[in-house]
Amino acid sequence: DEDTDDGISYYLDCVASYPAGLTAAQVAQRVTESYHYDGSSFSSEADRDEYIKTRLRDDIAEEYANAHDDVYPDDDYVDAEVERRFNEQFGIATPESAAE
Repeated sequence: DEDTDDGISYYLDCVASYPAGLTAAQVAQRVTESYHYDGSSFSSEADRDEYIKTRLRDDIAEEYANAHDDVYPDDDYVDAEVERRFNEQFGIATPESAAE
């Protein structure tokens, strides 16, 4: 069991029923990883990212509507803002941030 700073956990469950003498490769095949965000656990990085982006999408639409008399933004605005905030949150460089 190891939790890393990047929100990824690795687990290896060993029980008595596993045969003795497994090779390192066989043990490695039994390691599972999970991705964590906001108290939730996901079996893949893609599932975690989709969860985050869905929450960002909802937050961005609400923020925009609150600031613009209940008029909601178009999908292009929301998509661009989701990508910007996601990349900012996870430290992924964008052309705009690389120019800074």
